Amino acid sequence: MDSPSFDRARADRLARHISALTYPTFYCIPVLIIISAALLPWPDWAAVAAVCIFFATVVPVSIVLAFTSRTHRGQLDIHEREARLFPLLAIIPSYAMGYASLYAMSAPAAIQCLMLCYTINTAFVLAVSLFWKISIHAVGVSGPAVAMTYVFGSIGIVLMLMIPMVMWSRVHLKKHTVAQVIAGASSALTITTLVFLVMT
Repeated sequence: MDSPSFDRARADRLARHISALTYPTFYCIPVLIIISAALLPWPDWAAVAAVCIFFATVVPVSIVLAFTSRTHRGQLDIHEREARLFPLLAIIPSYAMGYASLYAMSAPAAIQCLMLCYTINTAFVLAVSLFWKISIHAVGVSGPAVAMTYVFGSIGIVLMLMIPMVMWSRVHLKKHTVAQVIAGASSALTITTLVFLVMT
């Protein structure tokens, strides 16, 4: 029989892997590529996906790394609530420019909506982070889950299964409380659903 300490170590490893694999600015890459490829022919989908990844991943990651290079040894996961404020504020314009670029390219509505949702969800996270540490990981998996469900129907719902897994991992690693992960997931699910209903 496994000892409690061994079980704890395995749970710790699993939680760290889940948390790393669902880091929001990287988690969106396969989602953006899959939706773009499903809605557009080659090479149009590659061009749209490239724009999405640049504004949703390359720029945000660069901003976070630049900010944390002196304060957090270049770590992407910023744990302190106060330390999140400037990176979040700097990232919002990148998402907004991504949405504007997709609109100018006449990209499919679902892709435009998803990028707009990143903008709005991040602005919401920034507002909440002024006084409370909401879970960005929970936000980052919940929004794409709505988009995938909108595009692919019941198949996309499978991505919803990632939400409780991520919520568990963040609480297990003591990065968030249960309330903080629930707030992150529920707010992103609500905002993203409303945006898709209004704009599509």
